[in-house]
Amino acid sequence: MTQQSPARLAGLDKTQCETFRRDGFLHPVDVMPETEAKALRAQIEALEARKHGRLSGLTRAKPHLLLPYLWDVVHDARILDKVGSLLGPDIICIGSSVIDKPARSDGYVAWHQDATFWGLTENQGATAWLALSDVTSGSGAMQAIPGTHARQLRHLDTADDKNMLGAREAVDSQPDLSRAVWMMLKPGQMSLHHPLVLHGSGPNASDDRRLGFVIRYTSARVRQEEAPRRWCAAGTWRRSPLKSGQRRKWTRRH
Repeated sequence: MTQQSPARLAGLDKTQCETFRRDGFLHPVDVMPETEAKALRAQIEALEARKHGRLSGLTRAKPHLLLPYLWDVVHDARILDKVGSLLGPDIICIGSSVIDKPARSDGYVAWHQDATFWGLTENQGATAWLALSDVTSGSGAMQAIPGTHARQLRHLDTADDKNMLGAREAVDSQPDLSRAVWMMLKPGQMSLHHPLVLHGSGPNASDDRRLGFVIRYTSARVRQEEAPRRWCAAGTWRRSPLKSGQRRKWTRRH
């Protein structure tokens, strides 16, 4: 994926690049007008209306492979130029998600590092979190702790169904929350965060949903291998047997 604007005028400046490399995240970054972001939200909500009010898990995972308007966002030069400022001109998308916290809901995202189950040969990546609604402290905005992207930490299973993460994981230590930074966004803005930076978010106590489209980019030299077991707390997860044609699954040990 090498699409760029001719003069890279939409890329990040030196200060922004240094901030990302120092802290492990950057926000807010302007991407598109608020009206354009709201139009994307309207398209997603129109699809939800045809799907009984909620997208299926299959549609929410890598939706850019199913929905042309999200494919266009993944390839949008206004995003790619900024990510390319951090990762170089040759980048790939390894995944995307529509992330939704309904209004007045109690779901939360535990403190974690994205790379824990990605199985990357190098943690050279940037996740673009594009806001399609107002993202505030009251609606459960993401928080991140600067400088926590230097090494992989061990994670455990919280066994909490309110934890919105796929494996219900959380870092196996208490983060220093006094250093946490709110990553609040307006529709059409995005944050960028490193695969290893510690981040999480609380419930949405507002009267509007918190909706975002999240794109995971890595350098094209990075390869995705089997998720490393050494970062899972002993006795917490095991790998299911893999038969021909099946995807690898991680399940909790009992």
